[in-house]
Amino acid sequence: MRHLSDFRRLWLGTAVSQVGSAIGLIALPIVAVQIVHASTLKVSLLALAGAVTTTVAAFPLGAWVEFRLKRPVMIASDIVRTAAQGSVPLAALLGHVTYLQLVVVAIINAAGAISFSASSQAHLVGLVGRDELVSANARLQATNWIGLTTGPLVGGLLVAAVGAPTTLWVDAASFIVSAIAVISIRSAEAHPTTKESQRRWSIALLGLRAVARDRILSRILLNWMIFAGCIGMIFPLETVFMLRTIHLSTLQYGLVYGISSAGGLIGSLLTPWVVRTLGYTKTLWLGSAARGLLLFAFAAAPNGLPGFVVCAASMTAILLVSSAVNSAMASYRQLRTPDHLLARVGALWSASTSLAQPVLILTGGFVGELVSTRAAIILGGALITAALVLLPRHLEQSPTVSLGAVAELSTR
Repeated sequence: MRHLSDFRRLWLGTAVSQVGSAIGLIALPIVAVQIVHASTLKVSLLALAGAVTTTVAAFPLGAWVEFRLKRPVMIASDIVRTAAQGSVPLAALLGHVTYLQLVVVAIINAAGAISFSASSQAHLVGLVGRDELVSANARLQATNWIGLTTGPLVGGLLVAAVGAPTTLWVDAASFIVSAIAVISIRSAEAHPTTKESQRRWSIALLGLRAVARDRILSRILLNWMIFAGCIGMIFPLETVFMLRTIHLSTLQYGLVYGISSAGGLIGSLLTPWVVRTLGYTKTLWLGSAARGLLLFAFAAAPNGLPGFVVCAASMTAILLVSSAVNSAMASYRQLRTPDHLLARVGALWSASTSLAQPVLILTGGFVGELVSTRAAIILGGALITAALVLLPRHLEQSPTVSLGAVAELSTR
């Protein structure tokens, strides 16, 4: 792998950041539910704020990132998110955490995640080379699931010991570590090509026009949009479901995510072998079918300890197959996209995956408020399962760049 030492620096910083983010993933919803006492609908609206920000900001941020050095953008994104996350425990020390503040933090975090993701995806290709993309993505996915395995467990213990707001200091500090890791990368970053004759929105829309001309990527994108939208809908409901509906303790809530994320780790480690053995087509079809159906088992969890067991087991299986599907899908997309469109297609993916989220998050919030959180989670599982029909019936085992023909669009 080219620039192996630099990749390891990025990998280390990413690992620390992901552990911190996983801890924040546990702590922030608990702040909303137990300290701010937000209703089910308000918890969903908190997720909606991040989804809308992603939808609105992804295109312009992706275009802005495309013709700039990627590492400075990644560093700035980490610093801004540090300040946002740190504001919550600071407000708690002053005795004044508000729902509005949580919404603002969600918006800032979403914008920072978009700019970091668009930059890092394009940066990774130049850092490791196309031949090592699957391996690099698998390692990063494995690290992500390690963070999601240890983070919720540590988060649950910290929340039980010192409270949710104080626990968020760990998440804030992790972004600083990530920024330092990016700064430490030694290899020179290639200067991006500038095309001053193009308007920014035209540049952003090039990614959309390119994918629209590719029937394989366009169908994968539609499937991913529904999956991501449903996950955006279900995630805030999971917090209310486990803490209020089936009455798990804060520690049990953290343990569900900690234990289940081991499935994600296993799935990410197995991704290269799964793709070699099954091919891209079967990996995406079988995994996508399984993760939708398994949500029904999660929604059937009873109260108390049996519910904890059902939630942990079903979530473990969901994350195992999702990890393999997500890593395979990301690698296939990157391999099929030419270098000069990587950031734009990445930004398109971020924007498009969030287009369905506002409607679905609102739907889930209203269903959860008016019917039950259990019914809303079942609805999400049904939609994910139905989206299986959108996947292409055949994917090349060794995809080649297919969007090169649209390069001429950039000169029009």
